Amino acid sequence: MVGAGALALTPLLGGCRSDVATTPSTLRVHLRLSAYERAAFERVVLPNFLRDHNLRVTWEAGTVDEAIGRLGDPQAGIDLLAVDTERLGALIAAGLVQPLDAQRGALAAPPWRTMLPALEAGGTLYALPYRPTTWIGYYNRTLLDAARLAPPPTWDDALATATRLREGEGAAQLALQGAAGEPAARSLAELIWAFGGDPLAPTGDGAQAAGAFLARLGPLLSPLAREASFASMTTALGAGQVALGPNWPSVAADLLQRGGQRDIAAYVGPAGPRGGARLLSGQVLVVPRHAVNREGGPLLAAYLRDPASQVVLARELAWLPTVEQALAAVPEWQRGVATVALAALRDARTLPPLAQREAFDAALGGSFRAIAFEGQVPGVALARAGELVRGVR
Repeated sequence: MVGAGALALTPLLGGCRSDVATTPSTLRVHLRLSAYERAAFERVVLPNFLRDHNLRVTWEAGTVDEAIGRLGDPQAGIDLLAVDTERLGALIAAGLVQPLDAQRGALAAPPWRTMLPALEAGGTLYALPYRPTTWIGYYNRTLLDAARLAPPPTWDDALATATRLREGEGAAQLALQGAAGEPAARSLAELIWAFGGDPLAPTGDGAQAAGAFLARLGPLLSPLAREASFASMTTALGAGQVALGPNWPSVAADLLQRGGQRDIAAYVGPAGPRGGARLLSGQVLVVPRHAVNREGGPLLAAYLRDPASQVVLARELAWLPTVEQALAAVPEWQRGVATVALAALRDARTLPPLAQREAFDAALGGSFRAIAFEGQVPGVALARAGELVRGVR
């Protein structure tokens, strides 16, 4: 991968030659960075980018919502914008982002190749990877040890684990994220894949098998699962109220670094009969329709994906790396989580960039909650989701 990355970037390194103009061009970007992250970029990331490409990065002010709101303005001039993967479809449908098919060759190697279906629509590439992520499984070693349990490798094992934890008096239990909308929809989508189904076809055989399993698991889940999202799941794990549950790799900073929860560990999570793939999420980079410097944005995107940059970002900001070469630079407290997160990312599955992603999340999330918490017959709940998903694009 290092060799492939170097070959892909070779044509882009002309900025260090003497025939390049002495006055740098400007690249206006919005990368959703905190003040601390921006300072680190300016100190250890951007000087080398300026040296190599003769491009000076300037930061766009405001929130990402404000930046998106300006994309239709020809005078906005934003050259590169980081957005959530889930918002890409709406931007494509509105014609607010540039096609990037010329960059497809740079994404031919792992792990980028498997992400392509989440970045393209109608065979056209519209976004570039930036900070991809998935859920991973967190567990409390002390609580599982007390119940003589190990992290469940399969969903059948998870069912047995939930039963044992439920039987323990006052013991923390297994939880899934079941809050209405995106958390519950993600939980059901991953379960459908595990049983060989398609989340966009929730009436298929695999989805039906997933629904039948969820009907058995739902009554055994922690009561906290009904409203669990990443924030409440993080709190519950840190407080020992949940023995096992999925969450983002980034919450390790709250649990391990700042929270000092040495009992918390991570693994990819349980697998079903057809695997245990996690749903790809995170942030992607787009070149707005009215970008002034349309060539510069992809240059910065490629620079940030390069293993050397990944090493710097892991070391300086504890950003989770997307390439194995950067694992050695990860802080010690984060090493286990980063290794698990990278494994989950390699096997992640994708949804297409749906313009009506919120409608999809409402449909699948409603079905998950109806089956897991309300005792609705899985076939009925999934049929309703199928009707709603049929019109989603």
